[in-house]
Amino acid sequence: MVADERTNSLIVSDIPAVLPQIDRIIQQMDRKTQEVEIEARVVAATRSFARDIGVQLGFGWGNGPTAVGGVQGVGTSPTTVGTGLVPNPMYIISGTPTTGTQIPLFSNLGATGPTSGLQLVNATNNMRIDLLLTMAESRGLLKILSRPRVVTQNNIQAVVKQGVRVPIVTQAQLGGPPTVTYVDAFLRLTVTPQITSEGTIFLNVDVENTLPDFGHEIQGNPTLITQQATTQVLVTDGGTVVIGGVIQTQNSLSVSQVPLLGDIPYLGNLFKHRSVQTSNQELIFFITPRIIQT
Repeated sequence: MVADERTNSLIVSDIPAVLPQIDRIIQQMDRKTQEVEIEARVVAATRSFARDIGVQLGFGWGNGPTAVGGVQGVGTSPTTVGTGLVPNPMYIISGTPTTGTQIPLFSNLGATGPTSGLQLVNATNNMRIDLLLTMAESRGLLKILSRPRVVTQNNIQAVVKQGVRVPIVTQAQLGGPPTVTYVDAFLRLTVTPQITSEGTIFLNVDVENTLPDFGHEIQGNPTLITQQATTQVLVTDGGTVVIGGVIQTQNSLSVSQVPLLGDIPYLGNLFKHRSVQTSNQELIFFITPRIIQT
């Protein structure tokens, strides 16, 4: 018996009675390795909600040598009221004062990026009140669907990766130049299929999702957010298994207020700035293996 590795051949010399038995053994052992097609569907859903409500209040009262009102250091009312035209008629100019006066604010708690607002001005010869209510609200929904597909042999690992390489800059040391290294920020799916005697497929699955967070940086380099799931599942041929359900929820509430006055029920809302932010992120993997018939 001589084996030729170059041509993957086996040369057998024996008596005729033995050759049929050897032929049966070769046919049983020399079989093509089965292949598995793995289809993955990656669903990433992000829902966000933000609401920002703030109030700016300015008032001034004066009678002879006595006056009381807001403080210049807190800010100046964006509303300009023309002098000599109160109480009637009166006009309001928003923005840079051209003619008229702007009074200091008692509380400057307006919304950061207002998209709507309400303004109230009451001015007399001795008193003036400026009240500005600013509001902003936003909602967002993002869905990302990816359908990678790979074919691998039985008991052979398959890897699918998709993402970016993030440059990480290291500061110069000992007078040398700064160095740049690259870190993988990938959505990586690693699967090893094993076909059982019943025709089902046993999967070793490792899922990792790494995203750069440019909102949080250290020395100019973004931090990395990693989600990972490792499991072993038994799936029928052509069946679908759900892996993941990696859910991340962030809720934040920020309240700025005037001391004491902001604690008054209901009325205290006129002396507060309230910001609410909610974010939900969900990552789900659907994996469908199929045995390729050859």
